[in-house]
Amino acid sequence: MRTLPRQDPDEVGLNQPGFLYLNEHVLTKVKQAYGDAGKGTVDELKFGPLFERIAEQLFPWCSTLTTRARYYFFTYAILQLALERTIPPDKRDPQRDRRECEAMAFKLRGPFRAHLRRFEKYLTLSLHLSGDVDGAFGKRRARRWIDVEGGRHPVGAKTYERVLSEDTRFANVIYRSGTRELNLFISASANRALMTAQLCGNPVFTSKWVAAGAKCLAEFRTLVDFWERHDDTVSNQPNARLSLAEVAEAFRYSPAKDAFAGFALSTGEAQFLYQQIQARTPYWNAVALEELGDLYADKPVTLADLAERFIGTPGHDDLEAAQHIDVVTRYWTHQYARIVAKHGACVDLDMIPPALDAIRRSRDWLDAAAATHDRFGGWKTVWPSYTNLVGDWISITERGDAAALANELMARAEAVVRERGKVAPHKRGDGDQDDELKQELDLMEGGFRADNANRLLADIAQGVCHGQPA
Repeated sequence: MRTLPRQDPDEVGLNQPGFLYLNEHVLTKVKQAYGDAGKGTVDELKFGPLFERIAEQLFPWCSTLTTRARYYFFTYAILQLALERTIPPDKRDPQRDRRECEAMAFKLRGPFRAHLRRFEKYLTLSLHLSGDVDGAFGKRRARRWIDVEGGRHPVGAKTYERVLSEDTRFANVIYRSGTRELNLFISASANRALMTAQLCGNPVFTSKWVAAGAKCLAEFRTLVDFWERHDDTVSNQPNARLSLAEVAEAFRYSPAKDAFAGFALSTGEAQFLYQQIQARTPYWNAVALEELGDLYADKPVTLADLAERFIGTPGHDDLEAAQHIDVVTRYWTHQYARIVAKHGACVDLDMIPPALDAIRRSRDWLDAAAATHDRFGGWKTVWPSYTNLVGDWISITERGDAAALANELMARAEAVVRERGKVAPHKRGDGDQDDELKQELDLMEGGFRADNANRLLADIAQGVCHGQPA
């Protein structure tokens, strides 16, 4: 599988913010799932709402936190198995009053979350031991537990309880919104809603996803069976007292590992996932499934590539808008990243003047487009709050006042984080941690979710070209 390259911090391409932002849409979904706002997130110049609106029109099925395409199927498998374990068939009753089911679901939150944590840990450990770690959630702890600390404790030891520090960072939460956009769920997708449906004896997942996810679910059952036999929190077998290192060695030669495909999509999975993407974002109908391999053969696809490819399609206007939003924001985010890297040094104005004409043209285009009617909640509704800001920065740059521009960028960053009780990135000392969420999830930086969509579609292309039959 080809890894999409990261851009050099000093190369101006797609938006490369100095620090990752957790967009408000994903944050809302996280709150719905767990009631936790997430920690350690910074949108340094508050372009996030603008990025979010255009990204929601272009790539609603992914977020700035999604990494690999097969996590869509892993999410289904994890939730399905957790529901089965928490609410077995004898606890489901179609005749039960819904309010009673909701009350029961509330009491089962703890056991359900415990299953989710355990299954996510099993998945991460399996990916690590299979050498399939690019884009894996929790890979840092798995590497530390096994490769650095030597896996001295049993699998179920308290020190190995969580492969990620927060429940809101598990893949099944991060991908909950995307899978809903791709019609995984029959109704609501929050944990309590899923358990309520299960208790009432109602189906939780759409039949087409159940069929398409059968292979992944079978693999995952085999993985869970292996790890549970070696986990002293759920098993009394002698093997459950083995150290993680001993279990890891056993896994490498087990049928569970042989049956596990990791992040590699089967041909059927790739075809199904792309069909769902096309249904949700019809502009992708302009690219046949067989053409994805050519589109993603050599390098990541840029917004300009997409705009050229989809000219004349319903999504073309959004792609053109994204290009202009990229132009009017990228230089400022790039300059702020330089300020952070140099701990408050002035910006480098030599990089901006050559682009001022392009920035002005894009600002004018966005102003004109925003004046026309648009769907409710689109990027046009928030652009007016940015046009004067960009105009002010253009004026400062034209005067050649690097110090003033640096002060403006730093002041905006400070205002953005002040209400959150955080320190602006440019004020952190050498010993301070970078964005903690970004570190733990080991994420690529990027605007509009374009990098994330690139990676997911490249996985699908790989599955079409080289995947095994379902």
